[in-house]
Amino acid sequence: MSALHVLERSGTQFRVAIHVTIPGTNNAAGIPWATVLIKSGLGGRTVLADGTGSDGGISSAEKTSITAGTVFEIVDTISPPSNATTSASINAWLDDYAAAKASEAQALIQATLNQYGRVR
Repeated sequence: MSALHVLERSGTQFRVAIHVTIPGTNNAAGIPWATVLIKSGLGGRTVLADGTGSDGGISSAEKTSITAGTVFEIVDTISPPSNATTSASINAWLDDYAAAKASEAQALIQATLNQYGRVR
């Protein structure tokens, strides 16, 4: 599965779709994180067109993971640092950005939805 898809580039900015793996554990209310993500309305959607995963579209496996809630998609607009001028340095920067954003998103999802679904 791809961690990041570049959707477009405008000047120095990239619009990207970042794929974040969701833990297979439960929140504090005992509900699986994937279920929480879908039922809360935050997950289950992609902006990518169907494809192979390497043709500008999303692979069927990636799409299945997103609709199941085991992967969360974030769309963001980002600007590379001035020293990212070659294909290799841009790829390295995109990899680092996707990893950092995924970690940040997992923490935010877990903090925000930790009690989601608790009933008494």
